[in-house]
Amino acid sequence: MVLLLLWGAPSIPKILAPETSDAVSVAAYVAALDPSTLSALSHHLYGENPEAVNLSSLSTLGDLAKQVGKPVFQTEMQADGFGTALLIHYTTTLEEASAYLQTSLTSSATGPATNPQALVGVTTSDFTVQAPYHSLRHFAFYTDPGWVRIEARSSATTLLASSWQSPNKEALTVVLVNAGTSDVDAELELAAGDWPATSQVTRTVFGGVERSAALGALSAERVLRVPARSIATVAFSK
Repeated sequence: MVLLLLWGAPSIPKILAPETSDAVSVAAYVAALDPSTLSALSHHLYGENPEAVNLSSLSTLGDLAKQVGKPVFQTEMQADGFGTALLIHYTTTLEEASAYLQTSLTSSATGPATNPQALVGVTTSDFTVQAPYHSLRHFAFYTDPGWVRIEARSSATTLLASSWQSPNKEALTVVLVNAGTSDVDAELELAAGDWPATSQVTRTVFGGVERSAALGALSAERVLRVPARSIATVAFSK
């Protein structure tokens, strides 16, 4: 056990709690804490099957965070590339989590210590980015601090959608995850206003060879093929 003595310290660090291994347990711990002393609610996602996520538990945690007026951080998890894409989507949309952290940054690229759930595989002479890196990149490369999530809806149950807007509203990033086993041709529609002038499409197909593949601009018909078990990002800017 580590005991931190913060009373009287000249600068109190940010405190995240309760750091549970799952989302379900957070409420029980928060009931025994004073939320006003916390900077954010935090948890991991161990034991969660990315392809059969307990959606109600994430929604419940999001509601709890709103009740106590604190953001949610998912602070430790590792999954394969497709699983990471699913978990980022669900935590940021259902929980409205402000952070998603992957456990392992690097791993040996060869031998018994190989960890395909790490972001980067390394050898004595080089490195290679692994599938989970690409999932994180799809959400992070075209967003920045200060961006906010705005509503996005999909008429296909297997197509998961989220969208993120820049503070000056001159850039919009849409992330699509096809959680199904069939390809989807997604037609993007904007509820109000004009589409931004430029776009850049990036796609990763976990069952294929594409990894953060730059596909150019979105078609004039605004239709994008999202293969089964893949993630695609469309970055719009004025």
